[in-house]
Amino acid sequence: MKVMVMIKVNGADEDAIQPDQPGATEMFEAMATYNEQLVNAGIMLVNVDKWRREQVAKRAFECLRSNGDKVRYWDQYALNTLFSEKWKIVDPRWNQNSHVFRIPSWDLSHYTEEVFNLVKQDPWIVHFDYKPKPWELESKHPFRRKFFQALDRTAWRWWRPRRSMRENAELVAKFSVDLFRSYRRWRQTRFSPVVRAWKYRLLGRKPKAASNAA
Repeated sequence: MKVMVMIKVNGADEDAIQPDQPGATEMFEAMATYNEQLVNAGIMLVNVDKWRREQVAKRAFECLRSNGDKVRYWDQYALNTLFSEKWKIVDPRWNQNSHVFRIPSWDLSHYTEEVFNLVKQDPWIVHFDYKPKPWELESKHPFRRKFFQALDRTAWRWWRPRRSMRENAELVAKFSVDLFRSYRRWRQTRFSPVVRAWKYRLLGRKPKAASNAA
């Protein structure tokens, strides 16, 4: 299960992290097997001074190099190995994932109903982690407008995705074909039967099928 995390930052004098003991990789594999809560590196609050002092980046790369044949989830593999039982969960609104819009009901998620609604309706950081991305024309993400409001505060303000002339022409052609097919289907199944029925009624003639049967 993916969760947002905050590395423990209770103070500079906190006990040094010692994750390089033998069996750390096996421990991570066991955590994943038994569906323990694992670090998700999407949003992290880190004690940067402590991170540098304990050379976390260097040790993370060493962990990945030493266990290359077992690595899962890349950087998250190293973080779960280095920080086992040394991190805390932060409010999930700091990392709203797109899955909350694909899940039909809160009881199918790992959230309570209250938390699910808060994450869905009042996120603090929106993580566009699913395709299509907000800068793609096909995107229907509920917070897509917020993305462009943020973009407009940068050097790329007013940029919006556009279709090329060829793409527009292909779209118009496809729409025209689909419209004609829909019209033919409507004419054959809805319009023509009604016209024939009124024709026979006005002329006082029976439908051919009824005449043949008689």
